[in-house]
Amino acid sequence: MVIQTGLYMLSDKVFMKKFFCFVLSSLMLSVVFANTTSSSAANRKTALRYLQLAKNYLVKNDWEAVKKTCDNGIQYDDNVADLYYLKALSLFNLSCPRYEIIPVIEKSLSTTEWVDYNMSNARVFYADLLCSTGKPFDAISVLDKAPLIYSSDAEYVRIKSLYEINSADSIAKAEEKIESARRVYPNDVRFFYLFFNYEYNLCYKVNADRTGFDKKELSPVARKIADSFIAHVPNYDKSYTDLEILASVFAEGENQRRLLKAFNARGFNHILYPIAALEAEIISEEEALEYFLTFIDGTIEAKLLMQFYSMITDESLKKYFDEHLNAFKGTLIYDTNNNLEENLTVVYERGRASKVIFDFDNDQFVEWEVECDFGVPVKIKVFDQLAQIIYGTYPDVKSILFEDVEPGVKGFTAYNIIDETFSSKPFDIIKAPEVLTTDFYVIDESTLIFGKALFDSDRIIASANEMDKPSLERKNARIKFSILNGTPYEASYYIGNKEYAHGYFGNGNEDASIVRAVDKDDDGIFETTEFYAINSKLKLSEEERDAITTNIWGSPVKDASLYLAGIAIDRNLDTAIDFKETYFENGDVLTEWSSNYDSTFDVSYRKYKMQEGKPLTEEYSYFVKDIADNSSYKLTVLLQNSKPVSISIPSKSEMYSVIPGKYENLFWIGVSGNEEYELNIIGIINSYDQGQMFQMDEKNCYIRVVRVGENIFARILDKEIFSDASSSGTDENE
Repeated sequence: MVIQTGLYMLSDKVFMKKFFCFVLSSLMLSVVFANTTSSSAANRKTALRYLQLAKNYLVKNDWEAVKKTCDNGIQYDDNVADLYYLKALSLFNLSCPRYEIIPVIEKSLSTTEWVDYNMSNARVFYADLLCSTGKPFDAISVLDKAPLIYSSDAEYVRIKSLYEINSADSIAKAEEKIESARRVYPNDVRFFYLFFNYEYNLCYKVNADRTGFDKKELSPVARKIADSFIAHVPNYDKSYTDLEILASVFAEGENQRRLLKAFNARGFNHILYPIAALEAEIISEEEALEYFLTFIDGTIEAKLLMQFYSMITDESLKKYFDEHLNAFKGTLIYDTNNNLEENLTVVYERGRASKVIFDFDNDQFVEWEVECDFGVPVKIKVFDQLAQIIYGTYPDVKSILFEDVEPGVKGFTAYNIIDETFSSKPFDIIKAPEVLTTDFYVIDESTLIFGKALFDSDRIIASANEMDKPSLERKNARIKFSILNGTPYEASYYIGNKEYAHGYFGNGNEDASIVRAVDKDDDGIFETTEFYAINSKLKLSEEERDAITTNIWGSPVKDASLYLAGIAIDRNLDTAIDFKETYFENGDVLTEWSSNYDSTFDVSYRKYKMQEGKPLTEEYSYFVKDIADNSSYKLTVLLQNSKPVSISIPSKSEMYSVIPGKYENLFWIGVSGNEEYELNIIGIINSYDQGQMFQMDEKNCYIRVVRVGENIFARILDKEIFSDASSSGTDENE
């Protein structure tokens, strides 16, 4: 049972107070430091000094200092179990969640080098954490393994674990241990609380037709324990007022009525009083209701609310109660794990749920939190999956968001869901079966689900028509994929509201050929077109693969067979392609461009794949213009290891050898010229555009010159033959 006044928390604080007293009494009196010059020994010595300092802070209850000091000690030597143990205690006392404490105490137990403490205290602490987080069998196993631990603290955890297992056999064993513990530890109030709170949950159950509550009689052993505890109430610390109300609930006859009247006479308040007093028939339904309603806007266990409501038989009073429930602005808590701790919290506004919070295993890590609009879920945050589910009409899902899905990629990945194709229900919302005269809705505990059960990733993809995810291609970039039948067919790449690329996916799957238009310079014009294709046999480097898949999918994709097949660029932004680069599967690269932006590729460069033992082979093709007759033709230059070796004119089926000149990057076609000629060429070459042929008039010859790329090509022409050919309109040598 969960009491809104915090009885469980109180009992646990009592437990930990006694526990720490036991810890302090078990300290060793001294620490011996080894006198050695080795680095490890020096580190050990420093770590033990930090341990001693942490112990001093523990005595002062300076838990922040204990934690910091333990962390410092662990930095020097992580083999000292005591440091992890004290750190775990400090985390507990600093109200850190259990899921943070458990790994630390586990570390202490896996480390065998204990200095001032022994493992027994850590085992008890660990067992209590296991029990509190839904692992009662594990808790008992930790306590019972050799050497078996027997102490008031260990028995407390054993009994709590047996009750939490909640079988007929475990409950009988728990009651037997309670009977023993009350004799051995007669003044330990923890066992009183443990017994009455668990037995209350066992005694009061919803009846078969769910119209009220049945009260089960205590077992003979439990009855004997209850009577003994009740008799000893005067011997306990009077500051624990809850003892009296719990005792009165389980007292019988006139003794019960006497205890209840005494409790009320002293001005104490407790939510159990109107329930017990009404059952004992010492107050009227009207008096009980007025008393109960003083708690109505606080935090109340759902079971107690329903139990009390079922006890009101007067119709006018029920109607009055209904009015309060219709305006209910409080919190209902549920203990779905039978461990006296709420793990389901429902916050109400105007009589309807506004927020639902679920901690499945009580490790103080909330699995999910639901936002509601007048009782209807509109959004659920699934913390263990880093996800959000947005509802259209509950339980139909409108969209699903995942946070930080991929390593190194920050931000949400959002799926837009097609209407009525995907539903997800963390729970059912039902009319309270015990509340028959009003429409008061509660959570059906039996329908609670969590984690991956809320959604299946395959179902999400199949039901989505759009996915929006972050991209590493550019800073703050995102990609919006349009999806059909579970596969993308189109994508928009954008930063903020500005699109910088648009992709088209052939047959709508991840391995299809892809065309992507890109605005490289952010001027709003998609001047570059990228062509991607599939080749599973093509071996790319990890860097190349990561770059390609990041561009397309937003992040690296392992073992992807996609490669960049080519690009096309509109350099002058006239919507016509004037630059193109093709990447062949064999490794060759062909670059083509238009020198005058007329959409005709008049220049090309092909780099052949490097082969072992062979020279690097390249090929330039260029349209040159002859200033003599204004004709143009394609000139192809073959290079090996970056040096021209031949020139051909495909249209004329002519090929010429290439002879290096004295100056770098100057080459003669067919016949070499002298140094004077080369100096003359160097002197005027910059006056002409690349690809523009010009003719030099020397004493004995003409020299035709053209620049292709970084190279200058020159050809000597016989002056007499060329002059005759020119006069007739032909050129015998061209």
